[in-house]
Amino acid sequence: MMKKNQFDLNASLYQQSFKRLSNTTDVRHLSEMFGMVLLENFDFCHIAISFKRDDNSAWELLFTTDESLEDFCQFCAGTNRFCMQLIEHPRLLGCINLPLIDHSRLGIVLGALKNSQKFAAQHEATLHIFLQQLDSAYQVLLFKHKERDFMFSQNHRIVQLTGLFDSGVEISRLKESSHILQTALQKVLALTNASKGALTIQKDDSPPERYFYPQAFEADAMKNDGYVISVNFVLNKEEYDFSLYHKESRAGVVPFDATDRLLLQAFCRQVQVSLENQFFYEQSLEKERLDHEIYLAGEIQKRIIPETLPLINGFDLHAVNVPAKFIGGDFYDCIPLKDGRFFFVIADVAGKGVAAALLVNTLHAALHAHLESFKDLTAIVRQLNRIIFESATTEKYLTAVFACLDVSTKTLSWVNAGHNPPYILKVNGTILELNASCLPLGFLPELPECLQLHTTLQAGDGLLFYTDGISEAMNKKGEEYEARHPLKAFMKQRKNLSAEVFLFSLLEEIKDFTDGAQQSDDITALYLKAGHNTNEKSACQLKDF
Repeated sequence: MMKKNQFDLNASLYQQSFKRLSNTTDVRHLSEMFGMVLLENFDFCHIAISFKRDDNSAWELLFTTDESLEDFCQFCAGTNRFCMQLIEHPRLLGCINLPLIDHSRLGIVLGALKNSQKFAAQHEATLHIFLQQLDSAYQVLLFKHKERDFMFSQNHRIVQLTGLFDSGVEISRLKESSHILQTALQKVLALTNASKGALTIQKDDSPPERYFYPQAFEADAMKNDGYVISVNFVLNKEEYDFSLYHKESRAGVVPFDATDRLLLQAFCRQVQVSLENQFFYEQSLEKERLDHEIYLAGEIQKRIIPETLPLINGFDLHAVNVPAKFIGGDFYDCIPLKDGRFFFVIADVAGKGVAAALLVNTLHAALHAHLESFKDLTAIVRQLNRIIFESATTEKYLTAVFACLDVSTKTLSWVNAGHNPPYILKVNGTILELNASCLPLGFLPELPECLQLHTTLQAGDGLLFYTDGISEAMNKKGEEYEARHPLKAFMKQRKNLSAEVFLFSLLEEIKDFTDGAQQSDDITALYLKAGHNTNEKSACQLKDF
């Protein structure tokens, strides 16, 4: 029993430390947090942590409990491989060189242990675990930065698209004259950060008509210098050629990219539409494309949401799914296994649309394929993570809860991959949260940690799986359901209801709370109650508001 308690204590300690390290904002913050973790778990007199961006960079001191330790960072130099070595110095124990995934390095100088303690093998093993967590947390940090850069890029594109729309509206109000063409040239330069632009209008063999911005220049001489993009269209037997030169950035003049070309092409279409008075026709085509995408996503999702659930002896089971207008990525299932156990899953993909629906479909197919040889929850979760990581784009990932119910012993095993914690309302009125035990699927190619946990259900216990479409359902004031009506309180108030009545009561309360506000996300829930049997006719139902 002591060993189990010690294991649980260590597991909790490592979970807490990794959570702290993973929630840092930059490498300095990460170093400071890692230094605090070491000081809290070891009796080091002092610690210093330095960072080296690459082989050509100098060491930068990021955290220290003693400024004089900066002079000892030299012990971390000289190798790009991991090493941990002792130092013969009265104030120091040793130093660590930790190479990171992006070819940077962390150098850690450890002060001597207090009270002349010896650095035992147990200390070294624990230190290695923390170092592995540090390496994994740095990878999470890099992912966050990439995600932030991606969001910045997307926001910049939104600004560009907004500017494209505004420019189109302005141009559409102008008459067909030199004014519309000069304004168009000025606007497209602003959209793409080009330093100069030229518009050439050629009709038959007549001399070309030219417009320049901001002033005239020798455009023909610059056509082949590698920093030019051109798009043209023909209207009324006249060829219009828009050419942009020398894109400006903080790094100086850079080549135009594919987005710039797309923007220029779109802008030229706007000019053409303005001249032909077909702007509204183009809008109708775009709306048709978006409607078709939403239709496809809905059809994909409908195929994998189960229409019925299996009957489980001694348990009352029911589930509901209310699809949003803009397709989300919710999924749930209850799958009977050959050995008599039942496998539960509820998942939610980040984002909406066809991409989210396809990722849910991938999870559904992979899960059913691997359940044929299912033995261990952590093994199947790790395998699913690899599949999701390889299938998803960088901005897509999913949260999920995977659980296995042994009906004979009423033992529930689960892994929570970053999902909303399911709640178990015990018969004595207490509520148990099934909190996250690993990262969401698709964040990293390999899960750094994946814990399988267990509990036993008693007659009268109620287990609620749900997605954030429930907890984050908003009313017209922008208030979230969970903030005003905690799910735990709802469960306690309806503890005596059957699974079906419980879920329909929950949906009605959400409907009353939102009061006609547009549903922005799928609403999905699955409720399992021990000690009761499901009515066969109400095993599962898809329901709309």
